[in-house]
Amino acid sequence: DHDWKNLSSDVFSSAASRHRVKHNMGELYDDEFEGEGFMILHKVNEAFNVLAELELLLTTENNT
Repeated sequence: DHDWKNLSSDVFSSAASRHRVKHNMGELYDDEFEGEGFMILHKVNEAFNVLAELELLLTTENNT
């Protein structure tokens, strides 16, 4: 199941930080999908995780 809205915002915060650090160390691409024929920039993964964390924050804020 890939329902990211059921994950904790901490998961996204940690992942965004991890991708930021790897990018800052000079590693441009995440090799997670390398064997599948494509690579994703760490900056793309960082952006997704920050936006997912923001979405959860806004959704939670509106439901309280």
